[in-house]
Amino acid sequence: MASIVPVKSISLVVKGTAYLLIAWGEETVFRGFIYQYLRAYFTPRTANLIQAAMFAFLGHTGNMSNFYFNVIVRFPIGLLLGLLANRTGTLKASIFIHWVYNLTLDICIS
Repeated sequence: MASIVPVKSISLVVKGTAYLLIAWGEETVFRGFIYQYLRAYFTPRTANLIQAAMFAFLGHTGNMSNFYFNVIVRFPIGLLLGLLANRTGTLKASIFIHWVYNLTLDICIS
């Protein structure tokens, strides 16, 4: 029996859902819990720098090429997402941007 929905689109839906869960989890941990905890001890700028470094280097480890990718891409993204979460007072926008980034990266690499 032939499938009505192409297999490629099903995998995109599954990936999209998975990336949404990943974005929600990482944003909750890094921009939610960690950033808010650091804000009790540091200025918003310092707290954002620390959470972005933790996001890039603790949340995404691996070989040396990952290190450079973390410095060039993930650390600045962590800063941007932290700034966005701080300015909006919610994680909704940072979760959405994080989800779009992950999904776009996957589509471009696949």
